Amino acid sequence: MKLWTRLVALLLLATLPKFIFGQESVEQKWPQFEVPGAEREMGLLNRLHEAHHERAFSNCTLWDRWLPHATLWASETKRQNVRHSLLHRRIDDEGYVAMQQHRGMAHSDGWPFPAWQQSTGHGFHFSIDREVWAVQNFGLKPLATWDDWGIAGADVLGIEPQRGLQLKGTAEQIQITTPSFRCGTIVAPFVRIEWALTGHRPETEYRLEWLFEGENEWPSERFFTGRINAQDAEMHYVNLPLYRQPGYGGLVTNYRLTFFNAAGIQVDFKSLITAIDTRHPITNSNYLRGCADYFCWTGDVEFLQENIERLRLAMRFALAEFRVREGRHVFVPWVGHNGRSGIEIDQDGNKTLKPGWGVGNNYWDLLPFGGHDGLATIYLYDALLRMAELEDAIETHSEWQVPVVEGLESAGALRDLAERVRADFQERFWNQETERFVGWLDVEGRAYDYGLTFVNLEAIAYGLASDEQATKIFAWLDGERIVEGDTSVGADIYHWRFAPRATTRRNVESYVWAWSAPESIAWGGQVQDGGAVLGFSYHDLMARIKVLGADNAWARLKEILDWYEEVEAAGGYRAYYAQANRGTLQGGGTAGGLGLDQEFLESILVPQIMLYGFLGFEPTPDGYRLSPQLPSDWKSLTVRNVQHQNETLHITAYADGRVEIEEVGNMQEAVKQIWILVGPSEHPPGTHEVAATARLLKYLLENQSAANVQVSIIDTIDDALVEQSEVATIVCLGDFFPPTRMEDGTEVQARLQRLMDRGCGMLCLHFATGVAQKDVAADGHHPLLDWIGGYFATACEHHHSVAKIMQATIEPVEYEHPVLRGWRTFEFYDEPYYNNYFGPRGPGPDLQIFATSQIPPENPQREIVAWGIEREDGGRGSGIVMPHFFRSWRHDDFRTLVLNATLWTARCEIPHNGVDSLLPDLKTFDPEGVD
Repeated sequence: MKLWTRLVALLLLATLPKFIFGQESVEQKWPQFEVPGAEREMGLLNRLHEAHHERAFSNCTLWDRWLPHATLWASETKRQNVRHSLLHRRIDDEGYVAMQQHRGMAHSDGWPFPAWQQSTGHGFHFSIDREVWAVQNFGLKPLATWDDWGIAGADVLGIEPQRGLQLKGTAEQIQITTPSFRCGTIVAPFVRIEWALTGHRPETEYRLEWLFEGENEWPSERFFTGRINAQDAEMHYVNLPLYRQPGYGGLVTNYRLTFFNAAGIQVDFKSLITAIDTRHPITNSNYLRGCADYFCWTGDVEFLQENIERLRLAMRFALAEFRVREGRHVFVPWVGHNGRSGIEIDQDGNKTLKPGWGVGNNYWDLLPFGGHDGLATIYLYDALLRMAELEDAIETHSEWQVPVVEGLESAGALRDLAERVRADFQERFWNQETERFVGWLDVEGRAYDYGLTFVNLEAIAYGLASDEQATKIFAWLDGERIVEGDTSVGADIYHWRFAPRATTRRNVESYVWAWSAPESIAWGGQVQDGGAVLGFSYHDLMARIKVLGADNAWARLKEILDWYEEVEAAGGYRAYYAQANRGTLQGGGTAGGLGLDQEFLESILVPQIMLYGFLGFEPTPDGYRLSPQLPSDWKSLTVRNVQHQNETLHITAYADGRVEIEEVGNMQEAVKQIWILVGPSEHPPGTHEVAATARLLKYLLENQSAANVQVSIIDTIDDALVEQSEVATIVCLGDFFPPTRMEDGTEVQARLQRLMDRGCGMLCLHFATGVAQKDVAADGHHPLLDWIGGYFATACEHHHSVAKIMQATIEPVEYEHPVLRGWRTFEFYDEPYYNNYFGPRGPGPDLQIFATSQIPPENPQREIVAWGIEREDGGRGSGIVMPHFFRSWRHDDFRTLVLNATLWTARCEIPHNGVDSLLPDLKTFDPEGVD
């Protein structure tokens, strides 16, 4: 194909405009780093990059600062996953961004632990469904009876294993009183309830009351009130902030729940626990950084329009909650987050554990960051600058149609605040004696300095350290000066080779109380006490380029790559560290000192030094900046397949200052792989016609102009196909969902699961939405519920869908959705299935209904005949329970519906007028029959 090549003279930090390309496209390829004369090192780095890329995605907010930064430029699939994840991140009404780690026994939007079992707290669980972590770690068991509970105004329906204690209101007030227990409020700042509430009226409210030790009467003035909303019909959490109530202090002995206007309401009561405040003060900053990275790399204006007010809400919460404008740094006011250790050691060495103290605040979840939090301040500073840049661009680009803010939320105000934060940080968190930054100061003003290398390196990398401070920090890290009292000094700071120790001073006293015996683990045997994390070498390398120059950073990177070469030769991380005296690996539930694999997803950061560091590439909301810094022995650096906004670039920086940008593709025209999976069918000619339908769909998809697709018709999915992880969507045809009737169906379904986990889409047409009793679990579950949101249940005991040929009017739902574009209500004689199955409680709030019909004619009900979902894994699914007759493809509106849904599940942009199609004679596709 023709390549557009341009030589660009390098202007330091000059903003480069977006280029306009031709319409020709290329297959997206994996990025490559190239340096002439350093082929060995680049080979190692490219393999390190690829080894960590696939797993470098998480819905957990902890990684928003790092994983989008490291993957958005390298993979369209990651872009899709990140977009979906960020748009669906939970943000509460106040603006706190949820952590979204695994289910735990603490605040539902915070970190999963410390659990109530670790805190002298208390919990009541009528169901332990999905509580895998608590069952494995604490042997959690469900309550078998409600005999010692006080229940009034409701009939007890029993205990359902998944949903818990089920009550049906018989009076206008329902009261549920827990058995007596004993728990200090310091470990119960929140009460966390998981429940589902159905049949309520708009005025239905609930009230929670509590008794302190020594009280026998419920004080009339002391309670917390909440209102029930429509979405509460699904099982969900509420986190009630009792710590905000006046006089909330002492030993709690009972809780009582009262529902008002509750006659007829059903309460499915799964659990009630005393919850540690495990929220993190970095989630809002991380989320803002992740969203800014996504927009700068993609230029996705629709994302910005949809999400900007959530971003502004998240910023407002962070600035107000942590008193940033007043104090010019992050001060954490939450219970348990005052910076004090949960381990108290007296002068005689006696240890006392203090449950509720020292709750971790960030990635380093055992350390009691909090109070005046240095690390959270670093991240907040970066978020301020990123939001300021975004607000600037919004003001400049009125065509984006994003509202402009003024006053304290304007770009100028955010930058001014960031500068005040930077000045305060340099003074407040600098230790004059050790000449490095401390991690935090507790509420009494005591500073905590354990030689926190990550705090110091991130302070430099994000631009908070002064030049003088940065120089002194590297003098310490590189052994040019010794800090008195440190356990690790000189060359030993880089003992682990791939990264500096996380800390250089032994810590056996400052932890969350649940980490009760830190002294029992040798120095370096715990990742937060002398251990190391591979991913954060990225900040080391970025800081070295900034302070010591590219040659110094390149020398450090070569040391890391020499280590990685040995790891590869040994067979990987686990094999390498299986040899005695090399260290112990943390991860996957294993306690150790070194973070390299398993949940250490941020290892993907290290190769990014080539793009962001040596090449100096910086995406901006409306372009990018380039400021290469090459080591003196490099003639050039090439980074291939940089996917910036809608372009794919090869960028080469030369030692003489030239920069060559080779424009090799337009991402909007990138080829999307679509598979049509054809299962068996025994229907007579003219009906189903799965083989001919596959040929028809392939023709229609490859001849529309909305997206560049490549379509393959397949009759099975083997392991080799599964490795093609970039497949965008799979269209399923057949009598029943294809794997349920294929000879190798079990294996195909397992392979489909792997593809769905990667975010692949799926569309099932007509009988391919169908399952029978033998295909589903006893409770009706089938993967189709997860993958496309529902199914046609035929010959099932748990549900009876109906197949009937009739005249039907198919109507689009009246709201804006890409699948609804360009087609109108149509009528045809076909077999739209009805009473389709969407789970035991019917269609949930996540189901997106595309089309309905009033069927059957003799007893018309509004039935869902086309729908879709956006899945947690980033994929999309859709079901359309038509067509039965091959001739139905002649309907223009029906074809548009199907083509829209296909490309939507492939994450293609749907035109305003829908996907176009011109249909030749149906006999062209060689059916067994048409009419």
